[in-house]
Order: sequence, then C-alpha cells, then structure tokens
Amino acid sequence: MTPSTLSRYSLQGAPVQAIESLPLFPLQQPLFPGVPMPLRIFEQRYLTLVRNAMRDQSPFGIVPILSGKEVGAPAEIHPWGTLVTIRDWDQLDDGLLGITVEGEQRLRVGAVQVQRDGLMRGEAHILPADPLEPLCEEDLDLLRLLEDLATQLQLPHLLPGEDISVSVLGWRLLTLLPFDLAWRLELLEEDDPEQRLLAIRRHLTQLSQS
Repeated sequence: MTPSTLSRYSLQGAPVQAIESLPLFPLQQPLFPGVPMPLRIFEQRYLTLVRNAMRDQSPFGIVPILSGKEVGAPAEIHPWGTLVTIRDWDQLDDGLLGITVEGEQRLRVGAVQVQRDGLMRGEAHILPADPLEPLCEEDLDLLRLLEDLATQLQLPHLLPGEDISVSVLGWRLLTLLPFDLAWRLELLEEDDPEQRLLAIRRHLTQLSQS
C-alpha cells in the first residue's frame, strides 16, 4: 500500500483519510496512538500481513475484539481501532517472529471482508493525529503516575519522554491503568486529548472514593 492510495473523506464533519481494504489485526486489548507494543506472530495469515507491511512499508490496523479469540475463526471486532506501523522486528528464542508496532492515529472501520486465509480487511476511516499539546503544571501528578506505573510494571518503553504530550500521556495511562475495557473504548472515540485526560482524572477520583 502506498501513499497514493490515500484519499480525503469526511466523517461526522471531521476531516479524515480513508484507506480502502486496510489489513486488520484483532487483539483482546486495544492499542492506542503513541503507544508501542511487542507482538509474537505465528499464524500464517498474520505472518503474511507482517511480511507485506514490511515489504511495502505500509500500515495496518489493530482493532479490539468484542467477541471471539485472537486465533482461529475471525472475531467480532470493535469499529474503532488504531493505525499502526512496524518499528522493529526480531526472531524470538522460541523461533517465532517478534515485532514491535506503534500506534499512530485512530481509525474507524466500515465494511469488513474476510479473506480465504482468515485475514480481515476493512475500509478504514483514519482520523487526524492529535495536536502535540504540552503538559501544564496541573498534569504533573498524572505524569508521575505514568512514571511510577511503567517503572513498577517494568515497561520502560512506556516511560514518558521529555516532550510527552497531553495526548500521549492520556493514551499511555489508559494502557496501564486497570480501567474497564468498555470505558477505555469509549475514550478511543473521544476527539479532544484534554477531555480524555480529564475523564481519566475523574475516573481515578471515583475509584479512589469507592
């Protein structure tokens, strides 16, 4: 897939891009923009997906599973997901292919088709990347929370960089905090990074008082 396959669309009044027939990788847990994730690849359909993505330097979509499993029969997927690119790859000690992907932009999946090999492809409406809004002083407690979580869970790839934005802080907290999956998927539909971070703060307050 090349940049020439991108065309402009409009989704509920917001400018988006659409990629026809984007390969989809369903997972039990969502992946958010600005968040890296290691994956072990062993099913032939996903080996083909990864091989094509690496050859063409093209993205694919990761979408959360609503019903079903990551292996075997095609699962029922959530319509919102994330466009991802492959950042690194390696052969693991068990001989499987390991890749690291990173979330880029949110996407909304329209019509979906399942190929003979079980690989899902869908019309993906891709929303613009969040603005890189800097943190303000009142966000520093959430920044320290992210640092503590990533350190305690030994996930150095989720530690914040010096120039972390409001958007990435929110997405990484959603990745690490034990929030309900349905609630996290609701925030995947929220366009405003500040509103997402505010919702996380309010939810943390509610949990601490329950």
